[in-house]
Amino acid sequence: MQQVLQNRVVRQGRRDAPTSTPRSRPLLRRPLAWMVLCACADSGLHPSCTLATVDLRFVGQPEVGYRNALDFVVTNLDDPHLTDLTIATAWVHSAGVRLLKPALDRFRARGGRSTLICGLSRGGATVEGLQAGLDSFDQVFVAFDPSGRTVHAKMYLLSGPQDAALLVGSQNLSRSGLVMNHEAGLAFTGAATAGVILDAKGYLDRLVADRALARELDHRLLATLVESDQISFAIPTPTEDAPALIANPQLPVFERSTRSFRGASVPRPQAGRTGTHRPGELPTTVAGETVVARWFKLLPRADAQRLIGSNPTNTMTLTRAGHPIDKTTWFRNELFGNESWAPVPQSARHERAAIVFEVDGLGPRFAEEMFVEHNLRHDSMQNNRVTSIRWGSETRELLRNVYDLTGYVVTIEQFADQTFRLSFSQLEIGPFVSLPSGSRL
Repeated sequence: MQQVLQNRVVRQGRRDAPTSTPRSRPLLRRPLAWMVLCACADSGLHPSCTLATVDLRFVGQPEVGYRNALDFVVTNLDDPHLTDLTIATAWVHSAGVRLLKPALDRFRARGGRSTLICGLSRGGATVEGLQAGLDSFDQVFVAFDPSGRTVHAKMYLLSGPQDAALLVGSQNLSRSGLVMNHEAGLAFTGAATAGVILDAKGYLDRLVADRALARELDHRLLATLVESDQISFAIPTPTEDAPALIANPQLPVFERSTRSFRGASVPRPQAGRTGTHRPGELPTTVAGETVVARWFKLLPRADAQRLIGSNPTNTMTLTRAGHPIDKTTWFRNELFGNESWAPVPQSARHERAAIVFEVDGLGPRFAEEMFVEHNLRHDSMQNNRVTSIRWGSETRELLRNVYDLTGYVVTIEQFADQTFRLSFSQLEIGPFVSLPSGSRL
């Protein structure tokens, strides 16, 4: 029985890692797959797990190259085969709900059912977070154990008649938990009848059914909780999730990492975005999309990777391009101001952020992560480029070997849901748009 289970598990780590089956590796190097599925078989609770294929994927954030919790939830909310969402979190902050809200609205508009279960232990939740939950979910439960046990589960479960997806990890429903913090978890996707999925559903059902510990939240109960001396709430900071940092600590022990980490980019919705756009065609606009920032320029030969007699630069410079901006600050502080920037090792005044773009105009649309570089040394030494984008491998290959886009319009747009689109077209998509003052989270 155990050998059958092992041979039906697919394990995936990094997004670009080749898929391998457990049979190709020694048994002792597969503890996660062994524990997750064999525990179900040994319990005898769900024999169906012997028949269901479960895909395992490590979720490690904020490292570049790994999915984060936001990727997992938004991508699965847009999957038409999944119709029910249940999130269990130790606490909720409104900034986390705001990140999910566009995808949640699409999910609910097509008939999806959403439930939030929030712990109230140790003063981690905010009143604003619970209010945002009431505004965005179909049903909200709060849970508290007066015996001293902390309600600490973090689970994101989406299911449908045939398929299901489950993330179990350390990620709370907050902006920090979804995208910014150092968090880890395991994502399971597969049949809705898989034992691990049924066990997760049973755990959540039993939690909300225990009326001693859980209550369905409404505005009246929220007001009662605020007045109760049994429950304490966190005081939201300006970004609600980010604690205040001491600018110049007297005895610093730790330093800022020089590794590049992902920021708060949200995966672009796929609904209504299928098809192929060749260079020259304007990108499709999906109903309800709101552009909050737009910059564009004509693509010179160097940026188009078409230099003659010289090696390609692999980058595109972000310039003023006739727009009313300061090139030394606008891209870093405004357009990409919410992203996670890290210093580049051994390069003074040089920062880097990894950002996910939806790429349009190079054939079938695709999403690709690219580095945005901000180097103030270039400005001080040569008065030239300060900020640039390092093309991702797929974009670079298409520009070098498939499409010569010299002289085309390249456009970067940011949408209200904090996603980014990079488009190539013969005509301007629209006018320049600058973020409203004070709009940064």
